[in-house]
Amino acid sequence: MKFTVDCEINLGVSGIYRLCKDGSWRKLQGDRLILPRDMVFNDVSQVIPYCRSDIEIEINGRIYHANPSEVSFSDMEMEDVVFIEPIVHRIHKPSQFNQEDIREAIRSGDDNKANVLIVDLNGKVKLVERYPGIVEDPRIAVRNETYAPGNGYVGVDAALDDKFIYQEYLAMLGGWAVHLRTGKTNIYVETVPSKSESELLREIRQLTEGLI
Repeated sequence: MKFTVDCEINLGVSGIYRLCKDGSWRKLQGDRLILPRDMVFNDVSQVIPYCRSDIEIEINGRIYHANPSEVSFSDMEMEDVVFIEPIVHRIHKPSQFNQEDIREAIRSGDDNKANVLIVDLNGKVKLVERYPGIVEDPRIAVRNETYAPGNGYVGVDAALDDKFIYQEYLAMLGGWAVHLRTGKTNIYVETVPSKSESELLREIRQLTEGLI
């Protein structure tokens, strides 16, 4: 995988830009293809410093507030804000998880802890204990809502609930399709998508068919 650093001005309405090797930002023209002038990283951890909250960047001579926190965002106009995020560019086909992978992850959980169901960049399903910074972690492709401790969302009994497991599977499948389509990381899902399982799997196959 390769990674670039892209940003959206006014949620993309005013343009999407990519960080270049000389520190400037070029406007993307309808695609996310990598050009020779683009800054490219081989490890996702290398992009983390560029995605910090509440920093300023300059694009075409104008200063923008990047990745505003909830506190600062309330006082800002959308046209003065950019959201910087890493974009994944794949060569190799990732793993494809299934419903039983979701079940096994849920079964492994400790209901005394706050747990989060995730899919990593390689397509592997994991249940992790919630940690500081998880909501921005670019090593995560898809992230579910936090399972609060003591509510029975993880563990052996939860894994036996077929309806719950299938619901979580569809939610993560929908987020995975969004990740593969956009290259964006840390896609947050909390609801079941409107598409069926077969539709989502067909879309995922189409998105990965050109990969080796």
